[in-house]
Amino acid sequence: MKKLLMITALAMVASAPVMAEGYGKGPGRHRNPERKLEMMFKRHDTNKDGVIAKDEFLKGAEERFEKIDLDSDGKVTKEEAKKHAEEMREKFRKMREERNASSLDEE
Repeated sequence: MKKLLMITALAMVASAPVMAEGYGKGPGRHRNPERKLEMMFKRHDTNKDGVIAKDEFLKGAEERFEKIDLDSDGKVTKEEAKKHAEEMREKFRKMREERNASSLDEE
């Protein structure tokens, strides 16, 4: 049970930059919550039955844990978590730049 709670907590921490996108100040704060809901179901409702079962949700958490656990030892160190967070910030920075560049191209 402790391992499950740890996996879930780490998954939440790791996804914080993604979840924070669209909140607070800045251009992303008015994003559509319906879109976020659709994205959540697309990601977690793997059998497409319209509900997210606990095992579907936890499978996603385990997959995220494995991405963070760089040395695959079944544990996430602060260094691994920090590196993953930095990689996610960089990924989203690039996505924002590409989105901004494409919106300028459309003008």
